[in-house]
Amino acid sequence: MSLIENIFNSFEGEWNLERKVMPLANAMGDPLSTAQGKAVFKRVGDTQVLAYKEKDTHLLQDATEPLEFYRQYKYELTDDLIAVRFDDGPDKGAHYQSYFFNKEIRGSRKIDALVPYEVHRCGDDVYSAYYDIDSDNDFTLTTAVHGKEYLIKTRFTRQP
Repeated sequence: MSLIENIFNSFEGEWNLERKVMPLANAMGDPLSTAQGKAVFKRVGDTQVLAYKEKDTHLLQDATEPLEFYRQYKYELTDDLIAVRFDDGPDKGAHYQSYFFNKEIRGSRKIDALVPYEVHRCGDDVYSAYYDIDSDNDFTLTTAVHGKEYLIKTRFTRQP
């Protein structure tokens, strides 16, 4: 089994998620919003497709009440890529992004990563994301949104 297949298969299951949205120019500063919630990757039949469903509670920086947030995608393993498609809303079925496996060196650490093969364009905005795979039980998805100029960092931890 290839490394990208191992990563793809390791996504299956239930996850806790923590998200921060930060200004792209000051990614270490105070977040514009935070979120906590749950996500599930569930295999679709006997295919190389995982249905992703997310539900979280989002708190904007100056808001007094949290917002409920839902999102659905389909992840499909094709040869040496993972393609992601929208699975809800007006863009249902449309391509979102694609990723390939890469082993990167960051500081003194070697990181298994999924890096962008294709990005998502929405009007003047460009969404480019990568996955840092720490283990079969935790990974981080980082999405830079150029145009709106913010960074979305989502930490996934497998539920026991």
